[in-house]
Amino acid sequence: MKIGNKLDSRGFTIVEVAVAIFMLVAAFMGVASTTVMVVNGNAISKMSTTASALASAKMEDLKSKSFTDANLAAGSHADAENPLQGFYTRSWSVTDVMDASGMGVSYKTISLTVTWNGQNSSRSMSLSTLKTNSS
Repeated sequence: MKIGNKLDSRGFTIVEVAVAIFMLVAAFMGVASTTVMVVNGNAISKMSTTASALASAKMEDLKSKSFTDANLAAGSHADAENPLQGFYTRSWSVTDVMDASGMGVSYKTISLTVTWNGQNSSRSMSLSTLKTNSS
């Protein structure tokens, strides 16, 4: 509407409305993609935390066993007692290190690995420790 030589500027033009809508849509798409990344990151973090707890619990169990326990025999071992079998796999290997005389085992190296599938890829976490023969 024209008032004298001036246009009535009380409303918005269709171009202004279209630009505002485009800017809002672009902002919401940015927020949505960030939300998806945060949710995926939280899922990976939860799986890693669970794997860490499983690894720590099993490592403490192995460290508490006697030096001659079957679970500490040299070689590779699969964990049949894994509480989350199917989602996580726990396994460990034990290496005997002989003493200077070569007649007995001085200590054992224990390497424990927890593996799982997350976010379309295989992931793993490893812990290692030494167990000495205290006898």
